[in-house]
Parts: sequence; structure tokens; C-alpha cells
Amino acid sequence: MFRITTDDLGSNTVVHVHGQLGGLGAAELERECAAAAGSLSVDLSNLSTADSEGVSALRALRTQGVHLDNTPGLIELLLAQPEGAEGHNVRSNRRRSRDRSPGRTK
Repeated sequence: MFRITTDDLGSNTVVHVHGQLGGLGAAELERECAAAAGSLSVDLSNLSTADSEGVSALRALRTQGVHLDNTPGLIELLLAQPEGAEGHNVRSNRRRSRDRSPGRTK
């Protein structure tokens, strides 16, 4: 489920994003932000996940100077990745452990 709510605080507008941001939701977020007057911030405290379109929309807003507040850790990691890399899995740097017990031969 996806939902956007907006608080108009006079010279500041806060857009609250709830749920899963992707596709149509990303387009709706961009429209809502474009219509906002004055200073704009986007509250992501209730954002659960975002697909590549959602991450691209957030990245574009940040580039335009919009403040992204309360960004969840995973979303922050996705925003830090190079453009287009959102679909790749994050991999651990740990190597597979090998059994090196005494007496074991290759």
C-alpha cells in the first residue's frame, strides 16, 4: 500500500510518504512536490521500501534541493548507489569458509 499526505505549514510544506514507493507512487510524489509552495521537505519515516523508480524519484528530488527527512537506512544505502544500480543485490564481503580441519586433504 502507498499513500502520500501533505502538511502545509505556511512557508514550508512537508510531504509524508507511507508504504512502498514505486512506479505510479513515484510519479504521484513528483507531482505533489512540484505543486508545493515554499520550502519543501519529504518525510520518509513511514516508507517501507522503494523500487528503482522510487529511488530515482527520491534521488531527483534530493538533487533539486528537497530535504529528505527520516530516511530509512536501506533507502539511504540505495540512494548512495550509482544511478541504475538499485536492482543489484547488496552482497556481503565475507568469503565462504572452507573446512581446514587437521587431517583434511584437498
